[in-house]
Amino acid sequence: MNTYSSEPPQEFLSLCERIAGLEVSYSSELEGGYEKLLEFIERDSGNRRILVDAMLASIGEYKNARFGGKPLLSIDAMAFCMHRLRWNEVLEAARRENTQYFAPKADSTLVRLIDAFEDGWPEADDYRLFRATS
Repeated sequence: MNTYSSEPPQEFLSLCERIAGLEVSYSSELEGGYEKLLEFIERDSGNRRILVDAMLASIGEYKNARFGGKPLLSIDAMAFCMHRLRWNEVLEAARRENTQYFAPKADSTLVRLIDAFEDGWPEADDYRLFRATS
């Protein structure tokens, strides 16, 4: 049962904010931040709809980034989580946005998220969590 409003839980928002700071500073703690985010999402799966909505909003912001849009989550953070979770709603949204807003065959940022749904995700070896299973 959903115990939250339609807004993402504060812990989720705090993790996203922390990850954004780690990404900007190229911190060596970034992978740990991604892992904490994934752990939270797995623990809070009863509120999947709210978390999916937050990710879909982030995906939608990438087409607006040049106009000052600021996504809640980076493509890299979502890709890390989706490599494990494989939420179809996120994959379909990324495909739809990529097709509608980017030139055909263009290598948009969203391609990195789409690729994360594959077993042979090229970036898996960059992360300790996935090295053993890739």
